[in-house]
Amino acid sequence: MYAIIRPFLQLTLLQIGPQDLPASRTLLFMVAALYGVVGTLVGLSFYPPGNAVMQTLAELAVLGVAVHLALHIRGHPERFLQTYTGLVGVSAVLGIVVLPLVHTVARGASPSGETPALAGLAYLLVLGWLLAAYGNVLRHALSLHRLSFGVVLAMIYLVLSTAIVELVLGAGLLS
Repeated sequence: MYAIIRPFLQLTLLQIGPQDLPASRTLLFMVAALYGVVGTLVGLSFYPPGNAVMQTLAELAVLGVAVHLALHIRGHPERFLQTYTGLVGVSAVLGIVVLPLVHTVARGASPSGETPALAGLAYLLVLGWLLAAYGNVLRHALSLHRLSFGVVLAMIYLVLSTAIVELVLGAGLLS
């Protein structure tokens, strides 16, 4: 089991690139299923169960489309499977890390409902880590010269994907 998990930990720690993952639809399915569970658990801190599942599925779809488009624009469509698997795997790993923080941030630990400063800071650090890990994957997949280019693309993706998911799912997430 560790043999399956290890490459995703290494990817999350910026030690390898997506090209080091096997191009396997089975692996992608396993990682996407794990992300489905983790993403839904994270979403439950903010939304009812049905909406949390819909948000997670929408995030997976938007990520797939974004990766597909970016790789086609850069002329590397053959890298889709490994790139998408890598990004979904990073999301699953960091989703597990952030799960207790999201619950704390969403619910607030103080009676006034304010977010504890330490939990908020830790959440922001994990978000930065996610951007760096996504940036690393994108740098390798898109043959970018610098990690910073990948991080900028990751930031743009994060903003756009959040907006798209909100637009598609709309007010249903807010109820």
